[in-house]
Order: sequence, then C-alpha cells, then structure tokens
Amino acid sequence: MLDARAEAVKKEAAGQLQRYLRFDDYLQNLENLKAYVVLFVGNEGMAIEVNK
Repeated sequence: MLDARAEAVKKEAAGQLQRYLRFDDYLQNLENLKAYVVLFVGNEGMAIEVNK
C-alpha cells in the first residue's frame, strides 16, 4: 500500500510520461508502444503502464 506522498509521485510521474508521449511525433507514430513508470518505495517496486 502506498502512502499519500508515494501516490502523488506516482500520479505526477505517469502524467509527465503521458504528456511526453503525446508531444513527441516519432513516438505518436509507433503503434505498439508500451511505456512504464517504475516506482520504488523502500524495498517494494511497482510498474505502471502509461498509455499515450
């Protein structure tokens, strides 16, 4: 379970990556692009898939 600070970091990181994916013309033309944010809190990690 993530605390409020980790949730805020997760949300901001996913938002930044999503904005970047929408901004970059080359990435927009890739049909099967998969992008992830990897977040580590202590000894735990999680990967969040971000859609363009």
